[in-house]
Formats: sequence, structure tokens, C-alpha cells
Amino acid sequence: MGPKKQLRGQIEQLLVALTQLRTRLLAGATRDPETLHDFRVALRGLRTLLPLLLSKSDLLNAAIKAGWRELAQLSGPARDAEVMLAALPSQHPAARRLRAQKRMAYQQLIRRLQQVHWPVLHAATVVQLERQLRSRAVLHARIKRRTQRLTHQVRQLMVAPATPQQWHQLRIAIKRLRYLIEYTQHWQPRALLAIFLPLKQAQSVLGEMHDLDVRCAAGLVLPDDEMLRLTLQQQALQALAQLALPRE
Repeated sequence: MGPKKQLRGQIEQLLVALTQLRTRLLAGATRDPETLHDFRVALRGLRTLLPLLLSKSDLLNAAIKAGWRELAQLSGPARDAEVMLAALPSQHPAARRLRAQKRMAYQQLIRRLQQVHWPVLHAATVVQLERQLRSRAVLHARIKRRTQRLTHQVRQLMVAPATPQQWHQLRIAIKRLRYLIEYTQHWQPRALLAIFLPLKQAQSVLGEMHDLDVRCAAGLVLPDDEMLRLTLQQQALQALAQLALPRE
């Protein structure tokens, strides 16, 4: 299978996975954090690939991308509540409040998934992909430009991050580059494929730092948090040191 067909096949697989995970969420799989996690991962993959195939100038394309982005944003509060609950002792005074927040967040997501918005968004995505599947040369150029842009962004943000906002921006840039390489690996040079695992490792540590920042910002500070923060920052710096980005 050629890279172009493989890219299209990946999108089709992601749409199938999202439909199956939506069904599980509607059936009451809100007690299984893995279902929400898998749903969010599939959304990230789809949102990574769609801009490569859908032109920016088309208003319907913009609406499609905004629709998937909205679902990703709606899934965030439930995930944050689950992570904070997992970090707190079961008898923590805030645990009851967090469980209520989690229920409300899931309810909001479920209501959106139950609406006609979902089948319309799904169908419009399929139709637009059929209409606008680009030539191999155009796809390769788009992937190359986006990869170069994200690589440059990561390189800039890696320079002495200090504040939680700087670490957060670096995490987002690394996550976007990691997913782009993962889903377009058949289009990428070896130098970029070689940094995939270091990117994944850095994203994991930076994700733990972000979860800690979110929890502390919510006023849920634990006695060992400062030591945990220092440990995670050290691990993040070590991971970044292993990240040998290709020269521009």
C-alpha cells in the first residue's frame, strides 16, 4: 500500500475507532478511564491528519475541524477530574467534589455525543475527504512544511523553559510533533523517525508536570508536590537532552 492510501486508511480507522468509543461512552463506560483516554487519543490522531488533507480556504473544512476540536475540548474536564482523583488519597476532603465534577463533565460530553451533531460531523468529514484527497506531491509538501514548522517551534521552546506556561507550551509543541511523526512516518526522513521515542518520553514527563500544575492550580496541593515537581523537571531536562532535533 502506498503512503497516500495508507494515510487515508489511517483516517478511516480513526473514524471507526471514534464511532466505537462513542458507542461505549453512550452505553455507560464512564467508569473506565481507558475508554475516555482512547477516545482522546483517536481524536488527536484525526486532528493531526485532517489539516493535511482539507484545504484551509473551504468554510466547511473549517467547520469540520472546529467540530472535532470542540469534542476534544469537551473531553478535557472529565479527564482532568480523573487524573486529580487518582492523585489524591481516597479520603481527601476534595474527593467528593471532584467526583461530582467528573460526573458533570461526563454528562456534558455525553449530551454532545447524543446530538445530531455527531453523525453530521462524521458524514461531512468522509465526504470532504473524498472530494479533497490531494495528490502525493501536495501531501508530501504539506507534511514537510508542517513538520519543519513544528520542529522549529520545539527547538525554540526548548531553550531554558522556566515557568509552568513555558513548560506547557513546550509540551503542546512536542505532542503535536510526536503525533505528526507517528501518523506520517512513511513520509518522514530517518532523522525525524529517530527522535520519535525521545519525543514520546519527553511528552510523557511533561504531561505529568502539567497534571501537577493543573491540580495545584485547583488548590489541591499535597505535601510532596514540591519534591515531585523538582523530580519531574529533572526528568524532563534529561529527556530533552536526548532529543536531537534535525538541523534546519
